[in-house]
Amino acid sequence: MDPAAGSGERLQLVLVRRRLEPMTHPEFRAVALQAIMCAHEYTDMRWLRSYWATEQNELHCLFRTRTHDLVREHARRSRIPCDEVHDAVEVTPIDAPRPSAAGGGVRA
Repeated sequence: MDPAAGSGERLQLVLVRRRLEPMTHPEFRAVALQAIMCAHEYTDMRWLRSYWATEQNELHCLFRTRTHDLVREHARRSRIPCDEVHDAVEVTPIDAPRPSAAGGGVRA
């Protein structure tokens, strides 16, 4: 169980895609600060990390949350876009298939 889950249920991993208007780094920092301050109000949602694709003006954020609606509500209250919310599964290099030494294929 995730300790952030107020009701004892497991928090799911979700990926949020946000399409942003072009902005400078200081503007981005201000937006991020507002989102962080609002996130503390949610006991059943925890922000893990985000990746800003500057050339595409997109932000991809990982959360642990009880529902997709909590992430959408947080975005609305933070005044930041929330274009897509998807269930996610974490994959690490340990989880990924490795190339076979002999044949160059992939093995699990």
